Amino acid sequence: MFTTGTVQLLLMLPAFNLFVATFPAGSAAIAQIAPVAQRGAALGVLFGALGLAGVLAPYVTGRLIQAAAIPGDGYHLAFLIGAGLLVVAGLTVLFLADPDRDAERLAALTK
Repeated sequence: MFTTGTVQLLLMLPAFNLFVATFPAGSAAIAQIAPVAQRGAALGVLFGALGLAGVLAPYVTGRLIQAAAIPGDGYHLAFLIGAGLLVVAGLTVLFLADPDRDAERLAALTK
């Protein structure tokens, strides 16, 4: 049902490496879009959400592993859920993000 061993590792490595690039990319996007007066708050919300995810993800993953008949199945399910969330987030950004529009909208709110 699932790939195993070296193939699985080779498929996971790009995902983990590309995820690391989201931190500077997200910070740069917020710095470009948010007005100077709101930039600190916007970055605070971003990193607060990332911190919350860092607390919740291990808990949820542990519950999935404990609930599975075989621990490996719990790991697989956790990774599948993570992959699904990444795909949804990527598609959301792809189709809904427009930095110029968002910058204009935020600038209008601060006037």
